[in-house]
Amino acid sequence: LSRYRLDGADFTFPDGTIILPGGFSVVAKDRYTFASAYGSSIPVVGEFNGKLQNSGETLKLVRPGATPTEEITVNRVRYDSALPWPPAADGFGPSLQLRDPLQDNSRVANWAASSTNVGSIMYTPSAANSVLTTLPPMPALWINEILPNNVSGIADRFGHREPWIEIYNAGANPVSLDGLYLSDNYTNLTVWPFPSGTIINGKQFLIAWVDGKPSESIPAELHTSFRLAETGGSVALVWTATGQPLVLDYLNYSTFSADRSYGSYPDGQPFTRQVFHFPTPGATNNPTSVVLPVVINEFMASNTRTLTNCARQYDDWIELFNSGTVTADLSGYYLTDNLTNATKWAFPQGTFIGPHSYLLVWADDQPCQDAELHALFKLSAGGEQIGLFAPDGKLIDGLTFPSQKDDVSYGRWPDGAGSAFFSMDQPTPRAANLLTVNNAPPVLAPIEDKIIDEGSLLSFTVTA
Repeated sequence: LSRYRLDGADFTFPDGTIILPGGFSVVAKDRYTFASAYGSSIPVVGEFNGKLQNSGETLKLVRPGATPTEEITVNRVRYDSALPWPPAADGFGPSLQLRDPLQDNSRVANWAASSTNVGSIMYTPSAANSVLTTLPPMPALWINEILPNNVSGIADRFGHREPWIEIYNAGANPVSLDGLYLSDNYTNLTVWPFPSGTIINGKQFLIAWVDGKPSESIPAELHTSFRLAETGGSVALVWTATGQPLVLDYLNYSTFSADRSYGSYPDGQPFTRQVFHFPTPGATNNPTSVVLPVVINEFMASNTRTLTNCARQYDDWIELFNSGTVTADLSGYYLTDNLTNATKWAFPQGTFIGPHSYLLVWADDQPCQDAELHALFKLSAGGEQIGLFAPDGKLIDGLTFPSQKDDVSYGRWPDGAGSAFFSMDQPTPRAANLLTVNNAPPVLAPIEDKIIDEGSLLSFTVTA
């Protein structure tokens, strides 16, 4: 494992690190705290510099290459702290444990938390997992795309534009959907069963109308017993091959604009999902984004007394401005402090800026439990970069800024204009920028006695 990386935890395995067949390798945030909790006999390879987000994140094991394009992702998992992930692992003692290492570990169905309140079972560092089992082969099925607010898109056979969901078979062979369900409730996973005999062919995209009208179902057109809410919700694809309902795939969504879909790109995976401006029911997803009339309008990289966040701290902030005449949907767009790392922090689903309006984002690297936006980075008062990127990687707006002064913002004037930025002694977060200037009366430089012929040029200097 020499120089392999564990992205998400910010750890690089030291040279000479070996993992034996059937063996384990443990890294910890603090080796002494780990030894106190789990015993000093467990070897720790090293300490990671990052932190495991309680709200969930992606962990990725990467084999290094000579260049970034030659790196190989060996394995990755995206975990979460809420249903359908095991809630017992959210601070109640048990760890998240993989059930079957021979199966896809990106599936929530392949993870569990021990229900037994015994240390050696609740967690098993450097030992076989206590929940270890052999699962039936999981079908290569994914929730690939949903459209909750269908205003002008495709219609069912009755001409109704209803919400829809797209299931994708990433495998090469047909899969029977007998015993599989769709649900909008993680506490009731068997809400709507696929009709008996339903088949999805290899590489097929299957559409189901999620409109709450199951009586309209026919073999060629499926209609579920529940309806996708336009204001946000959840949907799960449920598998029962083990005798109990397990979530094969799921997604959570919030409000976004009419005729915007949400799903996976590339198709058939749970790691990178986004809002799509161009829905593609029954076909591969199209990640092309539109260029929004939204700019980085003002920011403060050294806030000592100007504005406090929900933690009552004076942290960095960034103001965006929508210069357009319609509301801009920023769902899935990115904000970053490094123009070479476009996907550093994603705007949550349902993030909007009204026409000629402002949106403030705290660059404080410490999410609060409030309605404001908190990016997972901070700005450097010594100077760095800020960038706004579309989901497809297109740069919407960006700049490299110089060293900043305490409580002096840096912004455009007038709002949204040009590419020039000015230092502003009177910061105006969430409001029109104000550029103060020294407005002094003009001063006429002394003019010596001169004789000027008619038609000749007389020049002199006036400063103001």
